[in-house]
Amino acid sequence: MTLRDVTRAVEAYSYDRGVDSKKTLKDAKVAVRAWAEGLRAIGVDVPPWKPPQARGEAIETLLGEYCQHRWLRRGVTHASLRVECRFVRKFLFVLKRRRRAVASIALEDIDGFISELGRRLKPKTIAGACSALRSFLRFLHASGRVPEDLSSSVLGPLVGAAERPPRVLPWGDVQRIIAAIDQHTVAGKRDFALLIFLYNSGAGVSEALAVRGSDLQLRRPRQVRLHGKGSKDRICPLWQDTSSALRQLLQRAELPHDGPIFRNARGEPLTRDGVAYIISKHHRSAAREKTTLRRKRMTPHVMRHSCAVGLLQSGADLTVIRDYLGHASIATTGRYVKTNLQMKRHALNAFWQRAGLAPARSTPWKPNTGHPDVPCFTLGRLPYVEYARCFAHEIRSF
Repeated sequence: MTLRDVTRAVEAYSYDRGVDSKKTLKDAKVAVRAWAEGLRAIGVDVPPWKPPQARGEAIETLLGEYCQHRWLRRGVTHASLRVECRFVRKFLFVLKRRRRAVASIALEDIDGFISELGRRLKPKTIAGACSALRSFLRFLHASGRVPEDLSSSVLGPLVGAAERPPRVLPWGDVQRIIAAIDQHTVAGKRDFALLIFLYNSGAGVSEALAVRGSDLQLRRPRQVRLHGKGSKDRICPLWQDTSSALRQLLQRAELPHDGPIFRNARGEPLTRDGVAYIISKHHRSAAREKTTLRRKRMTPHVMRHSCAVGLLQSGADLTVIRDYLGHASIATTGRYVKTNLQMKRHALNAFWQRAGLAPARSTPWKPNTGHPDVPCFTLGRLPYVEYARCFAHEIRSF
């Protein structure tokens, strides 16, 4: 007399007789519910058609208590909490979509959530989501919301030490994107100040959005105080163009001095998604003028990587770049050497000169138009032997 029992009976009936289960289930629902109403009319107790759904705890209330626990008991910073809560909120919405209460979390819910992330995120991001989920499950067990600790059952992907080199843009492409901004509007002035500030300071999105008027010194020595991860602050110098753009931004009457300087049209602080939209919009505008930009994916973090590689190519020491970007380890900064093929080329040229193997006349090297640090060999339709001969000639000319 319940929906669950009727569905099971119809599935067995349709399988044995080879009939359409959907139409049969629809007819069976009408017949059984009419029968149940008749039984209730003569005083017969009938079980509920669907089991009553217990209303769970509100998602925002649970997230607020979790964030307070992580902040007060574990000392997690607000920046890290924002990342954790983004994944925990997605997990709670998955539970809500499955009509699963928090107290009855099962392993299939966890595996389904991780599988869903695996279809659209990279392994490193999934590993971070699994770490946040383990912390949340431990909190649920410690607060008595679930009977057992399921955190040990969350298995994330293994992230190897070898990573792809970060995507970077040469200064010429960055200039084209910045030049595509219409600075005659209020939003254009804000976008110009935001993009040139990101490239100048090498700040992350969270660091740039947290900058307040009191963190800026727009007179000599022009500098900004950035608030990085783990409550670690650092000071970065500013170009004159960056200082002028920020000064115009601060002169707006509706911009509070003690609040974040980068705001949207409604006067609210910009979000990470807002910065990504702004950069993507101007990237598309610049790509209309230079078609090779269409093949390059542009994100806010690419500006940080491009700043690091620009510092490296200018001859700055790795320890200086580490302090400039706020890295905790110089090994993190060292990965930018992988992308800088120009420095490797200079080292190889020095090796050929020292060994006396450099040719008298060498072909000048130019970067590929598709990527700033990939050599371009224009070989056409040559046979394999000729291709190998040309490739060896290019290597000798390095």
